[in-house]
Amino acid sequence: MIFGKTNMRTNYCGEIDLSYIGRRVVLCGWVSSYRNINKIIFVNLRDCYGIIQITFSNIDVNLFKKAKKLRNEYCIQVSGIIKKRKKPNRNLLTGNVELSVSSLKIINKSDPVPINLEKENSEEIRIKYRYLELRKKNMLKNLFKRSEIINFTKDFMKSEKFMFIETPILTRSSKEGARDYIVPSRIHKSKFYALPQSPQLFKQILMISGVDRYYQIAKCFRDEDLRSDRQPEFTQIDIEMSFVNSKQVRSIMQKFIKHLWRKFKKYEFDSFPSITFNESMTLYGTDKPDLRNPLKLNNVSKFFNKEKIISKYNFEDEATIISIFVDDKHNNIKMCHMDKYKCLSKKFGVKEFFCIKLDSVILENEKYNKIFQFISKNSFTSMISKFNSKKYNLAFFCFDKKEIVYKFMGFFRKKIWKDLKIKSKNVWKPVWITDFPMFSINKDGKLCSVHHPFTSPKCLNDLYTTNPTDIISDSYDMVINGYEVGSGSSRIFKKKIQEKVFELIGVDEKQKNNQFNYLIEALKYGAPPHAGFAFGLDRLVMLIVKSKNIKDVIAFPKTTEAVCTMTDSPSKVSNKLLNDLSLKIG
Repeated sequence: MIFGKTNMRTNYCGEIDLSYIGRRVVLCGWVSSYRNINKIIFVNLRDCYGIIQITFSNIDVNLFKKAKKLRNEYCIQVSGIIKKRKKPNRNLLTGNVELSVSSLKIINKSDPVPINLEKENSEEIRIKYRYLELRKKNMLKNLFKRSEIINFTKDFMKSEKFMFIETPILTRSSKEGARDYIVPSRIHKSKFYALPQSPQLFKQILMISGVDRYYQIAKCFRDEDLRSDRQPEFTQIDIEMSFVNSKQVRSIMQKFIKHLWRKFKKYEFDSFPSITFNESMTLYGTDKPDLRNPLKLNNVSKFFNKEKIISKYNFEDEATIISIFVDDKHNNIKMCHMDKYKCLSKKFGVKEFFCIKLDSVILENEKYNKIFQFISKNSFTSMISKFNSKKYNLAFFCFDKKEIVYKFMGFFRKKIWKDLKIKSKNVWKPVWITDFPMFSINKDGKLCSVHHPFTSPKCLNDLYTTNPTDIISDSYDMVINGYEVGSGSSRIFKKKIQEKVFELIGVDEKQKNNQFNYLIEALKYGAPPHAGFAFGLDRLVMLIVKSKNIKDVIAFPKTTEAVCTMTDSPSKVSNKLLNDLSLKIG
């Protein structure tokens, strides 16, 4: 079947191969490059499926004269006979053939393009001229891959008996963690809709409604600070299931990822380990560990004289000492790296950070090594033995308060791994992070939910008997190569438990009735146990196509300032519209 056939063309450019030699075809596309060499004009014609070389001979004077007018990005239609190229181009899928043109129609001319379609442009330019940026081969390839992943997702969910259900975009503001984007109502003066941060409450209500398995490719909106893998509007694969526990949800999500990677990466996962949040923070200094990196954090505090450390650095109370042992067998870590590491530690506010070489000389020259101000020779030997450090030749140590030490050494673990130049091409290391704290203290000193206030605790009684910051939630994140690709939890399905959580995080009766009355009311009518998950579609696609920026896999992204430079949004609106909405600015 010829997929490219329309009333204007017989084929796509990328379809043409040796089997077409001698056949007449009609092609449409854009001029990618133009060369006039003596008696022949060579043009690379591009459409969304590929590039093919087309030629114009000066034997046809009128045609040649018309072809001379062509310039890059002209939109054209050509017809002619496919011939075998004398000198094949191995860089093109169509490199064995070319089209000898007998007819040319210039459909539309193009001004000189303001961006370089062969090289990388600035972010602002790439978004401002998105319609040109998307003509690039890699950008079109990313959009095709995104479409294929969405279709694959739909097929998988159908096979697992999930029902596709759309939920509202115009809803009400609720407390889900980030700030809401709000939409004023013209009909209901002084009232506002909110764009959903997620379909969280609607999908829970679907479970209460009797839907057993739900999914949606959902648009979500969050007014939060941006970074390379975050956008103000994003797409997630949203999932919810009734009469399941968290382990069963993780099993299906794991199955989905295994099938996805098998399909699009030709990759089979060896294992899918699971560690708790506390284990992850202790071993890696982050809740998003990249397990391709074998380095781990080691708490070596017990081997050191902490009284001396506390006295020297004026710690108010306890000091934590963390080490990373490194095998730099290729001597990639130089003195210049050491200076940079020291500067980095200062930026994190670390009191003391240093490196020592683990060789036979160290104990003989202990007076020259800073570490021996705080540790005895015997304790040092015991530490080396404890952590099997004989296979390493470098050790990095950090002294400070617990939270500072783990934050810096988690960052440093990634930095030193990069500098060691350990290759990990086409290696994928997934991990489940489970048992997150249910609550934390925010910058205002108030208790808040770590995930969202609809997450269930692992033990319901803990809400009444345990210090809130010690309560563990039944929540779980999936991390692949250091990227959080999805997050989920078991949900609260009992009214009194939900009200207790609201009470703990300071949601008063008025706020509860104003924002969550429909959920509280629904929970009164036999709500089933349910749990769910959501994958970040943009981030999954980003990983699969090996991009480092989420904007490369979204057709029309925003800049890091949440601006669309193509449409110049956000923008001011007319006074008439403001008056219609009963709004005043300033």
